[in-house]
Amino acid sequence: RALDLILTGRTVHAQEAFNIGLINRLVPDGQCLEEAIRLAKDILRFPYECMNTDRISAYFSVSNTIDDSLKQEYEQGIKLIERVSIPGAKHFIENKQGRSGKYDDIK
Repeated sequence: RALDLILTGRTVHAQEAFNIGLINRLVPDGQCLEEAIRLAKDILRFPYECMNTDRISAYFSVSNTIDDSLKQEYEQGIKLIERVSIPGAKHFIENKQGRSGKYDDIK
């Protein structure tokens, strides 16, 4: 199918694009901006570095062996733990505050 789309340059409408996996969601007419904003807010709930590393790993795995992909995932995961997870945990313990607010009443 990809070759068909490349060679013909034909228009692909939303339902067909969804059916063939070119897009992963359909929204009613006139709701694209609202859905895009909702999706962006969902994505923004997660730390940027973690999301970016996941994105890079997904692309890396497409063109590399499973062994290389697992090694890359492990190496990047260790870096994230050192740069994001440990400082985040320390901040939470010291300030009793996480991304979702304060936790002063935790004993």
